[in-house]
Amino acid sequence: MDIKLFDSELKVMDVLWKQGDTPAREIARTLRVPEGTVKSRLSRGRERLRTLLSEEASEKEDTT
Repeated sequence: MDIKLFDSELKVMDVLWKQGDTPAREIARTLRVPEGTVKSRLSRGRERLRTLLSEEASEKEDTT
């Protein structure tokens, strides 16, 4: 899986959210976007990651 598939703003949000334990409100203020935007982008990013990981697992199963 190539992490480059995620845009830089989503990477920043993800790092702040997971590793920094930063509340969505704080991320929104930092990036100057609404809190709902942060939450929806994180949700879409997690779904995209799930899809990519699932596809990667399926490809590995196909080769074995």
